[in-house]
Amino acid sequence: MDPVPGEACAGSTTGFAIDDYITHRPPILGVDRIREIGDQWVVAECVVEPGSEVDSDGCLWEGVLIEGLAQTASVLHARAAHLEGRRVARGMLVGLSHLVFHRQARVGERIEYRIELTRLLEPVSLMHGVARSGGEVLVEGDLKFYIEQIAAEEQA
Repeated sequence: MDPVPGEACAGSTTGFAIDDYITHRPPILGVDRIREIGDQWVVAECVVEPGSEVDSDGCLWEGVLIEGLAQTASVLHARAAHLEGRRVARGMLVGLSHLVFHRQARVGERIEYRIELTRLLEPVSLMHGVARSGGEVLVEGDLKFYIEQIAAEEQA
């Protein structure tokens, strides 16, 4: 799991700079830290802070978990581009399947997002995602992404 250029980040305990991988910024940024990364998987996390997108009972909206999984997936797409010397392409979540919500996260909980690439059929990538808190599964399912195709003359 060697870092690629651009991954090192001063003050990071992981060595991975989140700004190099996720274009979102607060208040929509749903991932605080990239914990581990490999060629076909990534683990990121965040803490549900007061003032987050929560209901009146302090439970995180389920859509925020989906967004966290999608942002974690974007880390994997961006890393692949870095490794191949390509510019990071825009992408979008275009489908969800077999999505099961087990419970909501609450303010103060640390959420771990794990994404694994299951199939790459360019320009589409298929991934399996799981969000956990304290080892307990919050949501799991399959995600489909469309990734913009970049012409060779637009690279780097």
